[in-house]
Amino acid sequence: MTDRNVGSFHAIAQKPVHFRLLADLGFPGYPAPDRTRNPEPMTRLKIAYLCDVSPEHVHPYSGGNARIFQALSRHADLTVLPQHWGPAEPVRRAIYRLSDAAQLRLRWRMHLLLARLIAAPQNRRIARGGFDAVFCAYSFQSMSRIAAGTGLSLAAPMLVFTSDATPTVYKRSEIGQSFGSSWVARHLLDPLTLRAERRIFGGLDLMLCPSDWLKHEAEALYDLPGDVAHTLPWGANIDDPGPQPAPPPPGPDAPLNLLVVGRDWFAKGGPMAFDTMKALRARGVDARLTVIGAQPPAFHLNDHVTVLGPLDRSQPDQAARFDAALSQAHFLMQPSFESYGFAFCEAAAFGLPSLCLDVGGVPVREGISGHKLPAGSRPRGFRRGGDAPSGRSAGYARLRASARAPSRRPSTGMPGPGPGNRSHRRGLSRGPHRNRSSPSSSIPRWRGLPRTVAAITARSVPSDICRK
Repeated sequence: MTDRNVGSFHAIAQKPVHFRLLADLGFPGYPAPDRTRNPEPMTRLKIAYLCDVSPEHVHPYSGGNARIFQALSRHADLTVLPQHWGPAEPVRRAIYRLSDAAQLRLRWRMHLLLARLIAAPQNRRIARGGFDAVFCAYSFQSMSRIAAGTGLSLAAPMLVFTSDATPTVYKRSEIGQSFGSSWVARHLLDPLTLRAERRIFGGLDLMLCPSDWLKHEAEALYDLPGDVAHTLPWGANIDDPGPQPAPPPPGPDAPLNLLVVGRDWFAKGGPMAFDTMKALRARGVDARLTVIGAQPPAFHLNDHVTVLGPLDRSQPDQAARFDAALSQAHFLMQPSFESYGFAFCEAAAFGLPSLCLDVGGVPVREGISGHKLPAGSRPRGFRRGGDAPSGRSAGYARLRASARAPSRRPSTGMPGPGPGNRSHRRGLSRGPHRNRSSPSSSIPRWRGLPRTVAAITARSVPSDICRK
């Protein structure tokens, strides 16, 4: 699509170009053009991709940044904007010489402080590039002072953002509250952060939230118009493994297998999983615990705990060990405090139910892809969930089937794809653009919701399986 087409009518769809792209890229309510009557190919979108970490690095953001970039690349022409801070680059390099903890706290705050210097060269690149959209993943600060339309192009690209949380939503949630906060942060830094968030998110055309929790919290906190934030589940960070046979039911000759997946044993609820395993064994259940990623401390190890360590799924032998662990488990036992969690989606792709806490945007649907217990639950509550898989439990078999099966009518009203369906796509389109200086502008921008399909989700695993 070229700038001269914006707002005009397209020969195929006979609708404004932004409607054509809605139809071409899978937005419900906009039927795809009949290619048999007019075989003219559709033009791929040009997207400027923005994040504070290059998508070439697969580990940051739990792999989500790299996977999102890979998925979008299949449906659009992407240009990665550099992480360089322009005139403030010496500051960024100095920050990277600090400890990881100091970087985590300082990097995004300094970016906000120096945003005018950092954004100026980025805005020039965006204006010269003729992009249809600027797509930012995770690092909201990267959007600060990104002002589409600087006079070098005829039309401003759309500004799009996706993340599993925002700093203030996270900090005000029971997840963030569990970590505490200093007086300086609460009374000096947090108000400045919220002001920056409202300015940045008030300038968005589209905010893609992987959970209803984030969508609702963001709309209320940032006073977003109703057509900006949409729930778009991300899905798993793996290829679709296909239907998996259930492991043998626990009994005299087969254990009850629990699984923990994550790099941080304590953050992922490892101690609770260990105590739950012990509670089950005290009741005569041969419960076992397998750990992928983290290294439990010595006092959380015994003969019934198997530690597989970090597994690189790009290596066939390690990918096979990962797949085997998920196939043999009866439950993903992960009572973690987090805003999302790819591990729950990966478990659902294998038909593996999850036992978790009902916090944040954890993508587990109660009674469908697992059981969500209230925050503060103790091993006794999780032990009851772990009692379910038995030779007589038809309910557990149904839970495994429903964990993998996508919902056919999610709460957004969007039809969901079947497992492994690679033919669906999500897309972005330029619509009528509002005045960015007026966050409360009533000019309509987006109509319809993105289909739950492959572009923002990781790979081809059906994203519906991850909805709450």
